[in-house]
Amino acid sequence: MNQQTAQEYVRVPHRLTARWREPAGIYVNRLFLSMRDKKQLLAIKCPKCGAVWFPPEPVCGRCKVRIEDKEDNWVKLGNRGTLLAAYHVTGAREVDPSTGWHPAGQVFNPIGFIRPDGGNEWTLLAHVMEEPDTTNLKPGTRVEPVWKPRNQRTGTMQDIKFWRIVEE
Repeated sequence: MNQQTAQEYVRVPHRLTARWREPAGIYVNRLFLSMRDKKQLLAIKCPKCGAVWFPPEPVCGRCKVRIEDKEDNWVKLGNRGTLLAAYHVTGAREVDPSTGWHPAGQVFNPIGFIRPDGGNEWTLLAHVMEEPDTTNLKPGTRVEPVWKPRNQRTGTMQDIKFWRIVEE
């Protein structure tokens, strides 16, 4: 039996930055323009089962009915919401597997699962929270988005800087 020597591999650490443009589609495009121009979250409501989808989808994920792009199906969500859960992103996911880079010492704020007012059990968004610790982020906590100034909004979910706790 031939014994082959293990091949030595050379590692070349690098970061790849790729830029591309991709159409968002008419439903998400309408949402992003509304966020950019009006600081307004839009969802779409299934005319058959009543599920309110955020982000808006052309097909209901519950009953599989096509949701037409007509005014009656669009829902303006409120400017506040209810926190359902919050968690910190930790562990190996923060390590870039190709380079081994880790944000040592960098603290990430928690991610919150939020149901904006006007939504229902099918309406959910995940976004960064202002509160750095999950101790104060209990299910049922009322929250509101903090928007970037108009000249910094570009029509993406990052137009919202973070969500903060509000007292009602």
